[in-house]
Amino acid sequence: MNSERARDGAWYALVVAVLGAAYAVTLLPGVGLGDTAELQTCAARLALPHAPGYPLEVLLLAAFDRLVPFGTSAWRASACNALWMIGAACALLALARRLGASTAAAAGVALAFGLALPVWRNANAVEVYALLLLLLALAFERWLAWGEARERGEPARARLAAALACTALAVVHHPLSMFALPGLALLAWSTDGWSGFARRAALLLVVGVALSAALYGWLAWRWRSPELAYSALRLDTLERAWFQLSGGQFRGRMFGLTFEELLRERAPQFLAVLGRALAWLAPAAIAGWLLPAPRHVRAALLLGALGPALYAATYRIDDIEAYFLPTLLLAFAAAAAALGWCERALRAGTWLAPLAALALAVASLCANFAAADRRPEERDELAARALLESVGHDALLLWPENPQSQLLWHLLLVEGGAERGVHVVHDRDVGALRRYVADGAPLFERHTRRWIPAGLTAYCLSDEIARVLVARGFTLRELDAASGAANAAALARIVAAPGDPKRAAAAR
Repeated sequence: MNSERARDGAWYALVVAVLGAAYAVTLLPGVGLGDTAELQTCAARLALPHAPGYPLEVLLLAAFDRLVPFGTSAWRASACNALWMIGAACALLALARRLGASTAAAAGVALAFGLALPVWRNANAVEVYALLLLLLALAFERWLAWGEARERGEPARARLAAALACTALAVVHHPLSMFALPGLALLAWSTDGWSGFARRAALLLVVGVALSAALYGWLAWRWRSPELAYSALRLDTLERAWFQLSGGQFRGRMFGLTFEELLRERAPQFLAVLGRALAWLAPAAIAGWLLPAPRHVRAALLLGALGPALYAATYRIDDIEAYFLPTLLLAFAAAAAALGWCERALRAGTWLAPLAALALAVASLCANFAAADRRPEERDELAARALLESVGHDALLLWPENPQSQLLWHLLLVEGGAERGVHVVHDRDVGALRRYVADGAPLFERHTRRWIPAGLTAYCLSDEIARVLVARGFTLRELDAASGAANAAALARIVAAPGDPKRAAAAR
């Protein structure tokens, strides 16, 4: 038994070592764009990201940021995310073992999953999906472990508690996990019938409500703190808080595609996600759902995969690849079940199944390395730093797109840029800008919750914004490239606003 545990431990160590090395080499080295930069800022400043707020993510990232004594704050957040994805792969290995695969075959499946391009890309920079995959994989594995203990007549309370906790944490962390609940419910079913299932469902509800109250209550408490540096949420009234924390702004996009749009847009995107995980996955997963196995287990894996896929396919948003990740996770689990059947039923299966899984992992590593590398994205951070150097002190940067706004806010709020009196305004409020330039009225920035003092030099950051302002009557002065300004062709200074004739005459 000790030698078997040592052998299993060696396979787990291999998964951790290979994925750790792959993720470390391709990790985003600094600040990212968009949601990545926002979560990096929230980790460093205990700030509040976009709805529904992801309090579990923020608190764990913040704890990691303060416990790890090396690297920049942005790098630590990305490294923490990579560790969660490694944990998700190890949880998948344990789930594959529960589904009958040998440790070698399960390790190959876990490696192939961790090196699949959609997974790898979401491991190398801060996103909310690595933690989601970890919690979902643990929930499926713990419910299977609980069922096995019940069948053998062994004490199962600890496993039940772990299964309930993982399921509740997954649901509280990200609403996408709710679409995997039918699969988890099948695993929670047992021989005690509806009464036992109702008790477990009630326990899950109690745990979920308690966790939600604690985590989202922290969000509400933190929002009222005068030390809060950034918040993409507005929780000033109960109605607005409920709307944002419950995902009200996203409901209009759910299940909003027609059948023709599904065929024309979503089906190719879904196939592209599977294709990046290599074409063998679909038939292997289908085999896992069809080959002999306990019926409720097969149905649980199928329902757990179909629910998130249905949501992702009908969600009206352009970038949906990440929403297919729970489906990808359970497709790999079903493929592991198929490999386990091959090992038991075929004479050559004991060596052929592990070899096939490990070969797939090697092929994924070679095929996806370049596309998964996030290091080239450092150029965005370098460009943002050059921009801040160009504008110097006491400047107002107007209306960058959301990805660039989040990057600039991180540099200003986390790395001391705000001490230079530089501010970023993301919301396009022409009236407020006119009052700021023409009348000297202060300008409010809702994300940082600051009043920006009047008199700062205002810049627009793109040709598109310049055209909008000129059409609204503003007078601009383009910077000369000889001044050394970054992107001088697009960076323009606002020198007058409608209703400000003296400034307009001076500008001319």
